[in-house]
Amino acid sequence: AGYSDGFVFPPPGTRCTGFDNASAVIRLPNGTGLLKNNYTLMLDVENPGYRPNGTNLWQFYTRVANENGTKYVDANRSLSGFGLSELVPLRTDEGAAPRAATISASAVL
Repeated sequence: AGYSDGFVFPPPGTRCTGFDNASAVIRLPNGTGLLKNNYTLMLDVENPGYRPNGTNLWQFYTRVANENGTKYVDANRSLSGFGLSELVPLRTDEGAAPRAATISASAVL
């Protein structure tokens, strides 16, 4: 009761689609699925340029969609997120190095 030796994850044809409402869908091809187990999914997200208001909880739902409709089979609705800080430009003063000192000399004869 496990995966065959030729199992490849993610299966060919897997798609990940992100939306502008802070959600994403990972779609496995028809006829494929996952055995009951713990999995690590990695998503690249683009943080906003501001500190969002509200809670910082992530929610994950697992659902099956087939000819009989859509059925939710698992959910994790309370994963704590991580802190976001507003991205601000960094002021640098590369051009503020002191000029070479000039020495004036006077000769008294």
